[in-house]
Amino acid sequence: MRLGDGERVLAYSGDTQWTGALLSIGRGADLFIVECYEYARDVAYHLNWRVLQPRLVELSAKRVMVTHLGPAMLAQAEAAGFAGVLVARDGAVVEI
Repeated sequence: MRLGDGERVLAYSGDTQWTGALLSIGRGADLFIVECYEYARDVAYHLNWRVLQPRLVELSAKRVMVTHLGPAMLAQAEAAGFAGVLVARDGAVVEI
């Protein structure tokens, strides 16, 4: 999903495995919120960091935030931060 106000664009993936549609949804977005449930394990209908991380540059969004983190991804959330990705936290406020 993409939402815009003529100046900024917010993109959101919802639950999904990798699909090329993510490229067009994220292209040029000011913030692309992408679910990343697992760190390495394949789970039906969800992304994992092992698949997402090498494709971050392809998303071509200005900023990417991972959300819907499962226990394994939460334990490895620091890895996402080191890749320049925002990690969703309860109560976080992000300006677009």
